[in-house]
Amino acid sequence: MQWDFQSRYGPWALVTGASSGIGKEFAVQLAERGMNLVLVARRKSLLDAIAQLLRDTKGIQAKTVDADLSLPEATKRLSDATKGLEIGLLVSNAGTEMHGPFLDQDPVLGAGLVQLHAVTPMRLAHYYGGLMRQRGRGGIIFVSSIVGFGGTPYLATYSATKAYLLNFGESLHYELKKHNIDVTVLVPGITRTALTENAAQSGVDFSRIPLPWMDVAPVVAAGIDALGKDSSVIPGTINKLVVLVFRRLLARKRGVNTFGRMLEKAIPMPRPHGRLPAD
Repeated sequence: MQWDFQSRYGPWALVTGASSGIGKEFAVQLAERGMNLVLVARRKSLLDAIAQLLRDTKGIQAKTVDADLSLPEATKRLSDATKGLEIGLLVSNAGTEMHGPFLDQDPVLGAGLVQLHAVTPMRLAHYYGGLMRQRGRGGIIFVSSIVGFGGTPYLATYSATKAYLLNFGESLHYELKKHNIDVTVLVPGITRTALTENAAQSGVDFSRIPLPWMDVAPVVAAGIDALGKDSSVIPGTINKLVVLVFRRLLARKRGVNTFGRMLEKAIPMPRPHGRLPAD
């Protein structure tokens, strides 16, 4: 049975990373269910265009907040921007990726990725989850990735933060259900978004990774349908089978090694560093 979202969660949903891809599709599908929206991302012009389109076509209210969620002050910015609104559904989707050898990556950018994928979602869940507990209803969707199921060489920081989201969300699914707050983690594979398209343009050869590309609509629909039912959901039959093989049929070390070999072929690698010059 399809939930009546407004009676179950309240009138407003907050969606992070809403300017494109999975976040934008969440905005569309939630608007179709009658939810008013707070759309959050860095690119305000894109957010404003999406908000106006949804106002015109879906008859909902929409508010936009431009915020960089990789910065520590982002949570306060959102809490200030949503005062007086009953945020009954939080969709924590904002994300980016870093690929390549860890030691060749900028650690400052890596710290920002951890803030974006782990610290900010935790703080948003704590703030809005507290308000949901006071009202006795609410819902939270976290967007993780199937690489969060295990160590993934050359996506080390990305996969580690997605593992955090997966474990965090599944833990809250149990903790918060006694407060009538539904929590689920959406765990997609490769999805057609600007993120994956940009990675492909930078030289990532996705043909080396044995996963199908999925469109955003069925991915998002799976997450919404799982809310109130499952602690996590993997969209796509092949994605489910791949996760089953790597989690249940392969030893953990072997799974990491297998992904490492695949990604060595899929991701452009820098030239090996030479030896230090002799004295």
